[in-house]
Amino acid sequence: MNVDEPKTNTPTITSTGPEKPPNKPTAKQSKKNEPKSSKKEKTAGISDSNKTLNYLYQASNLLTTQGNLVLARHYNKSSKQIALKTVQRLNKSIKRTTCKRCCAVLIPGITSTNRISDNRESHLVTTCKHCKKVKRFPIKSDKNIQ
Repeated sequence: MNVDEPKTNTPTITSTGPEKPPNKPTAKQSKKNEPKSSKKEKTAGISDSNKTLNYLYQASNLLTTQGNLVLARHYNKSSKQIALKTVQRLNKSIKRTTCKRCCAVLIPGITSTNRISDNRESHLVTTCKHCKKVKRFPIKSDKNIQ
């Protein structure tokens, strides 16, 4: 050793031949070593299409209350098409508040009328003011209430 060289505790490696690449694990070995991902990890984030659907629904709701019904209907049609293309189901509350015929947002008093009919079973009847389409939703009665 020279006096000028600092002392190190790391051993020096001398090569006796050409370097071999590290052993690559086979497909079976690599799958065994990876931790299994749960479904919660895959669906933890909200997808871009869900964000778009939410934004379009909120925008159409706002435009309906402001009186711009044409643009609001266009946004609802667009959200329906996006849901079909991305193979997603719309939320039940969104389905109940949009007209299937004209794609208008059904807001009671502005674009729809609501009434309760008591024929055989109680129903909430929603009528679209734009196209006169009628939607009926059954109302479940609680028999245990006194």
